[in-house]
Amino acid sequence: MRRARAQGPGCRLEKGLQRAWPSEVDAAPGLKSLGDEDARTKNVVALASKYGRYGYRRVTALLHREDWSVNHERVELIWRHEGLKVPQRQPKRLRLWLSDGSCLRLRPLYQKHVWSRDFVATRTHDGSKLRIWTMIDEYTRGCLTMCGQKTAAR
Repeated sequence: MRRARAQGPGCRLEKGLQRAWPSEVDAAPGLKSLGDEDARTKNVVALASKYGRYGYRRVTALLHREDWSVNHERVELIWRHEGLKVPQRQPKRLRLWLSDGSCLRLRPLYQKHVWSRDFVATRTHDGSKLRIWTMIDEYTRGCLTMCGQKTAAR
């Protein structure tokens, strides 16, 4: 089926671009109109904010489920025009227990509630090994104590 095209002076100048926007005639029966660009833009932004990790192609699929006649290129254009971006994936949180369930890591609630201890090792300018045992308060992130031991170079 051929559709009539506008033949205004601007269309005669640009032979490749007969019209800038698809008209409502292009929409298949039963699908929502293409002419309502504001409603489509609002719907794209609403879906992008509701489903934060979805990209423009997945949002296009959601629009198709809601009977919108729109392709992924139009949604991508709206996506870029509105400044939408898919946020970076957040790293998984560390578990508060071991795989056998034997140890719980407490969250600090006040000063000197939970402490961490660790060894820090380095070498001095003459090649001898220096080990420092540190104890840190988890709430204030301050160092409570440091004990060092220097061993002879080999």
